[in-house]
Amino acid sequence: MTKSLYPDFYFQDIDLTMLSDLDQNQIPFPVVIKPNIGYSNVGVHKVKNEQDWDIAVNQLKADLLHSDGLYDSEVVGSQTILIEEWIQGEEYAIDGYYNQDGEPVILNVFKRLFKDDYDTSDRIYYTSKLAINEIYHEALKFMKNIQTVLPLRNYPVHFEIRKKGNRVIPTEINPLRFAGAGVRDSCGISG
Repeated sequence: MTKSLYPDFYFQDIDLTMLSDLDQNQIPFPVVIKPNIGYSNVGVHKVKNEQDWDIAVNQLKADLLHSDGLYDSEVVGSQTILIEEWIQGEEYAIDGYYNQDGEPVILNVFKRLFKDDYDTSDRIYYTSKLAINEIYHEALKFMKNIQTVLPLRNYPVHFEIRKKGNRVIPTEINPLRFAGAGVRDSCGISG
């Protein structure tokens, strides 16, 4: 749906059964492979080059097999796999909604901290005034741009974006959850 907003972004979805037979010469490494429907980065792997392809594909399959008994197929889907260009930059997780007039509202911003350039784990998210100021206007602009291809009203959304320079690209848009499992649970407010 957002392809027109990011015409130069490499993206492909493929059936899991065809992943091992894919012509690797057609893939612009580095890329990320991940389930089309996912949660908590289950099965998300960065593939640096052709030499890492088979290892990453086998690990993704093992992750999906292991998660089969843990998550419902609507939470982690294992039939369709996404192959996406690796997006450089700082990553932010944002919760918001589109109000009854379709105007975007941002509720919170978390910046994601990784151990290195190849880490895809969900270990550390944090927020601060600085983190919010780094991305707030770009996040609002992103939400408005989404309106050009998907006119949303009265709609909650969680999304994650990466920013490098002036380039902001989504890594995830998900209407089914806010924050992360644990962030909202560990930040309880008592009366």
